[in-house]
Amino acid sequence: MRPRRTRKPRSTPAPRPGWQSLVLRTRHGVDRDCTVLDAGKQQVLHVSSGFFLRSKAEVRRRDRDGERVFVLRGRVLDLPMEIVIRAADGTRAARVRAKWRAPLVSPVKVRLADGTEWETTGSLAKRQYSLVTVDGPVIEVAQKQVQIRDSCRIEVADDVDPVLAAAIVWAIDELLRD
Repeated sequence: MRPRRTRKPRSTPAPRPGWQSLVLRTRHGVDRDCTVLDAGKQQVLHVSSGFFLRSKAEVRRRDRDGERVFVLRGRVLDLPMEIVIRAADGTRAARVRAKWRAPLVSPVKVRLADGTEWETTGSLAKRQYSLVTVDGPVIEVAQKQVQIRDSCRIEVADDVDPVLAAAIVWAIDELLRD
């Protein structure tokens, strides 16, 4: 019998100065649960969702039983396609909105609670995109290939909440999935 080959752990490149790096691992299936890892490969967040007519998820610290940070509720089958991200206390943190006719072609728009607007640039279909403001990019998402268990690298500017950034990236993926 041939010995089983083990995979070498991939080295994650260091984030550029002024940015922090996260890895979002998604398992495709009926549920869209995913985990978010920091640069040291430690799980920092867990996004738990289920199969609903409307997109619905919770972002928790560490694992399924951790402290609830954000609740995401969407209107994907309705018009307009949008997911609202609320903090644990119920206040609106962000709104992610895509055009119904062409979500892969038109930019997805994000409006934060303070009125700041972000917009996607790049290829949403290939999961190689950035969220930009008038000042420049604030979040960059990169994925090498699509597999059963996807993982993509998220680069987040230091002045952006990484938990909110992960929730926004999950919301964009959810809007594009439907």
